[in-house]
Amino acid sequence: MSKKGGIIIGVSAGAILLTRNVASAILCGDTPIDNDNNWNALGLVKFAFVPHFESINDGMVTLQQYANKHKVKVFSCRDGDGIIVQGEQVRCLGDVVLVEPSKCEFG
Repeated sequence: MSKKGGIIIGVSAGAILLTRNVASAILCGDTPIDNDNNWNALGLVKFAFVPHFESINDGMVTLQQYANKHKVKVFSCRDGDGIIVQGEQVRCLGDVVLVEPSKCEFG
C-alpha cells in the first residue's frame, strides 16, 4: 500500500512497527515477546522511533546509547507530537527529538 502512494498512520507501538525492528519498544517500557528472536518490523523507514519520550528514564542519554548500539538515527517525541515521512523527507510536528549515532568512541 505505501509503495503505491497510500497513507499509513502509526501511533505508539504502531509507529514502531513501521521501522526495521521493534527493539526500541523496550525504551518506552514495552517488552516484546521474544519466542523466536525475530524482532523484525515492516522496514518502511530507515530509522528507529521511540514514542512517549516524556516517560523514558534518562531521556537523551538512553536515546544516545540506543543510537550508538544499533548504529541508527532515533526519532522520539512526546504524546501529541509526531513525524510525517514522505519518501526520504521527514517533517517534525511539535517537540521531536532526533539522536544520531555518535562518531566518537569512548572507553
